[in-house]
Amino acid sequence: MDARELEIDVITNGSRDSFSKLIDIEKNKNFEFILNLISITDKHVGPMLLWDVMNKKDLFLETIEIWELIRETWTSAENNNWGLNQEFWGNMLTRFPPIDSMRGDLPKKFICYRGGYKGGFSFTLDKEKAVWFRDRWGTNPEHNLFERKTNRDDVLFYCDERNEKEVVIFPHKAKWDLVEIG
Repeated sequence: MDARELEIDVITNGSRDSFSKLIDIEKNKNFEFILNLISITDKHVGPMLLWDVMNKKDLFLETIEIWELIRETWTSAENNNWGLNQEFWGNMLTRFPPIDSMRGDLPKKFICYRGGYKGGFSFTLDKEKAVWFRDRWGTNPEHNLFERKTNRDDVLFYCDERNEKEVVIFPHKAKWDLVEIG
């Protein structure tokens, strides 16, 4: 297959093999190409393509570019905190050291909230948004509202692309326990 056919195979079929061949082509070894390709594939395939990039022997991206890809892929995917997704994302989120600039203007210490089950990575600075996440799928006894006192060093990245004021924290790195508040 030529490069265009490989690209179509990735977009339409989510082919990781074609993706691997594409990013081995010298002109495609850049952040913009990879970001564009991941962003136009099915949202369930994007994380796997990102994983493939992150595991290249000859990784050609800067750490900041990897974190940008992680943030963009994270925000386009759904249910990153559930089941096997949690383990998968946990591996991706700890593969590279966090970059301070990805934490936005967060203060040294702050309170964030989580709506849903206790074990997730995603928090928000907006308590009302956490309530919305808690109630999003209807009544569920496992879904609660949590508050966490945390600090900037526990944050992997901050994102407000979806107006969620999202703070992604790897739970075992947090310095403070979650407190159920509703």
